[in-house]
Amino acid sequence: MKLLLVDDNRNLTKLLKLSLESEHFNIDTAENGSSALNKMRQAAFDWVISDINMGELNGIELSKKIKSEYPQTKIILMTAFETPEKIAELEIEAFLEKPVHTEDLLKIINSK
Repeated sequence: MKLLLVDDNRNLTKLLKLSLESEHFNIDTAENGSSALNKMRQAAFDWVISDINMGELNGIELSKKIKSEYPQTKIILMTAFETPEKIAELEIEAFLEKPVHTEDLLKIINSK
C-alpha cells in the first residue's frame, strides 16, 4: 500500500514515515499541498495523510483537489488547530487531532 505524508513539520513527517515503514507501507512525503499534487501526478497513492495548516495549498484545498482529480485516493487530515466540524463537508475518511499516533493511523487504514 502506498501512502503520501504531507506536512510542513519535517520532524513529524520523519517520525510518521519511519513508524509506517516499519509496518511495511511504501511511504513518500511532501512539504505542502502543491508538492503533494506534483507527486500524485507522477505516481498513484492509496492514501494521503495531510496536515491542514500549511502554506502553499493547505490540507483542505488539497483534499478538494484530490477528491476531484483522484477520487479513489483515501484521505486522512490531521491538525492541532481545526475542529472536525469545520471539515465535515469534505468527503474524507478520517480526521485526527495532533499529536497523531501511528496506532490511530493504522486503525483507520486497516478498517477501510
